Amino acid sequence: EKGERLFKAGHGGSYDVFNQRQIPEDIISYCVGDVQYLPELLNRF
Repeated sequence: EKGERLFKAGHGGSYDVFNQRQIPEDIISYCVGDVQYLPELLNRF
């Protein structure tokens, strides 16, 4: 995944990418993918 490569050290990335402005589109997409199911999980569990 492109987003992971930008921030995971094992893929050559760095968490500093989250301090960039404008946040890269690949990071935004990765984060959306992480949280899009949380409301439904809250309702089910």
